[in-house]
This record gives sequence, C-alpha cells and structure tokens, in this order.
Amino acid sequence: MYVEENEPVISEVKQLNEKKSIHTNKKMTLDKLYDELLKMVPLEKCGKTDFLEYLQKKLHDYRNLLDNVDEAQQLVGWKQIVKNVDDLLEIIVPSIKHIFEGQHGIAFKLFSKRVIDCGFLSLHIKEKQSFYRMRTFEDKRKANYKELFHIPFSKRGKVSTQRFSVPGFPCLYLSESIYGCWEEMGRPSFDSCMVSRIENTRGFYVVDLRMPQKKYWMQKNLFQRQNYIFNMLSKFPLVLSCMVRVNDERASFKPEYIIPQLLLETYNWIGHKTPKDGNYIFGILYTSVQKNKDFEFPDRVFDNYAIPVISQEGEYCKTLCELFHITDPTCDEYERLKESYGPFWQYNPDDGISREEYNYEISAFGCMEERLKDANRFPLKIINYLNKNED
Repeated sequence: MYVEENEPVISEVKQLNEKKSIHTNKKMTLDKLYDELLKMVPLEKCGKTDFLEYLQKKLHDYRNLLDNVDEAQQLVGWKQIVKNVDDLLEIIVPSIKHIFEGQHGIAFKLFSKRVIDCGFLSLHIKEKQSFYRMRTFEDKRKANYKELFHIPFSKRGKVSTQRFSVPGFPCLYLSESIYGCWEEMGRPSFDSCMVSRIENTRGFYVVDLRMPQKKYWMQKNLFQRQNYIFNMLSKFPLVLSCMVRVNDERASFKPEYIIPQLLLETYNWIGHKTPKDGNYIFGILYTSVQKNKDFEFPDRVFDNYAIPVISQEGEYCKTLCELFHITDPTCDEYERLKESYGPFWQYNPDDGISREEYNYEISAFGCMEERLKDANRFPLKIINYLNKNED
C-alpha cells in the first residue's frame, strides 16, 4: 500500500549516504543506523527486570545511537530531530510513573499536551485499500458480516484491555493481511477462522507507529528519503514504547500497554474536540509485536490498525460504518471446496517481486485475499449502524 508522509519543516535537502565519514572514530552511517533500529524492535519481555527500568534503558540506548551518527550523514534538520526525541523522552517515563501512582489524569494531561503537536506522526491512507478482519466460530454457518465488524455497543462489556484499547470502549481492529489477523489472535486453528475483507470509502489519516520500513528509508528520491527518516527518528521513542512484548499475559494490569493506551486516548480526546474533516486522525497504524520469521513473508503483513469508535448513536459507530464497507465472511475450507487455489507460476526474481512477496501470494493467506477481492464473489456491504434488519 502506498502512503504519503507529512513533510517536516526543513528548508533544505542534504545528500544522504553519499559522503564518506571523515572522522576517525568510525561514526555510524544512516544505513547502519537503520540496521540498529531494526534490532531494537519489537522489544522482548522485560523478564525479572523492572518494566520502567527496562524501558528507560532501551530509550537511553536509542538516544545514544543518534549521538553516534556521523556528522557528514546527519540531515539538515538533525537538531530538530534530537529535540523531538528529547521532548518525547521527557514525557514517556514520567507518564508511566504517574500511572503507577494511580494518577491517570495527570499522566494523560502531561502526555497528550506534548503529543498533539507532533506533526511527524500522521500518515495518509488512500481510498479503496483492502484490510481484513478475522474471528473464530464454533459453528461457521452462523457467521455474518456484522459479526466481523467492531463489537456492538450493546456488548461493550466484552471489550477487554488490549495494547491499543481500554475496557468497555470498542475499536475496529484491522490488518493489512489475513496472516496478520491470525498472528494477532494467537494462531488459532485456521479451520475455525472466518475472514472478511474491509475497504475504506475515502482516504483518511492515522498515527504511524510502524517499525522502520526499508523501502522508504532506502528510496532514491533524496527529499522523500530525508522526509521519511526525519519522521521515523523523531517518533521512534513512541514506536519503542508501543512495541514491548507482554511479560505476563495473565496479568490484569499490563504496563506494556500504558503508552499505547495513552496514545489512543489522546487522539480519541482530540477527536471529540475537532471536526471530522480531511485532517481528522482516525486511529493508529502499528507493527504487531508478534512479528517473527517463522514464515518467509514480507514485513508488511504485520501492519495493523486500531481505530476507535467515534459516534455511539446505535449499535455500531455511524462514522466507521460510512468509512468502511465489508464483505461476507469466508474461510479457507470453504474456498478450497469451491475451487482449488492455483495454478501457481514459478518464482522468477526478474519479475520484480521479492521472494517473500511470492511466498505470501501463493500461501493460503494470500489466496484467500485474492478470492475476497473478487467483487463478483464477495461484494462489499454497508452496515446499518442502527442494526436494523434491512441493511
């Protein structure tokens, strides 16, 4: 999916990675910095180490990386990047401390005041993109497209604490791949999973908290590359803070969720005060902490969205029902019974597709996505937010 980053306030474009370091202390290049950032995310469980101490160290490690970049490699706006990072570091740890002390209001006020002015966070999603929703069913015959949307308001009691969600407040969780849905759900039996495709009717903005993307970091257009690197480095403390693996899944309170939930609350709070125009930020785009190399798939399959409800007039959010349309659900079993997948072509690197993309396209996940994109088989439907019978 092609996306457009907001432009940082930088007056010039500096050549990137074309100057060799003149220093003798072997400072880092930007490409080396990219490799170091990838090594940091997702953050592993803190184990027996205190969570706050663990996160502080990781944030400190990142700040040291910036100081170790060769001056010949630094962007024209490097001082602004460092300031953006230091500004975030000043609120992340104190906000967590306030939550630990039971002072949620103080934490929210401190956190939201600084974050709302971070223009380097927003990203535009073009219209008519494909997203996916998955649920498990004991009896798949009872599945319908409404049940693949967000939890209805009459059942808000089912909404538990999650990385980007607070109890009782429904969100529409989307993934850019069926495989991403499956990983987020903890790899349930695929035979029990029903999936719908969701498409946005118009473009919208989200907060981009994904891990660094190689195709943007290494792109040839120097201005766009600088623009992307500026944004990524500026927001990376938030990326780190939102990508800590949960240490105790059985715990009622998970400190790993503090910053993600404060972010969601911040933009939900802003949303209640601002018009829902073209600049409205609908939710958060993030890389799943379930990211792994068990399957040789591209990194994009781990891109997920958390989009909180806005209007609560009926059973479903009217705004989200207008923004997203959805197909009837299906499953791998049904699609294989209808017609076998394939035939598949032999992989050829000259075709301009990576091996990882090829692997995904011929997998059951990729094949199901292609079926769901067939408008004749799976036309998009509009959910009546009042939940009347005539949809």
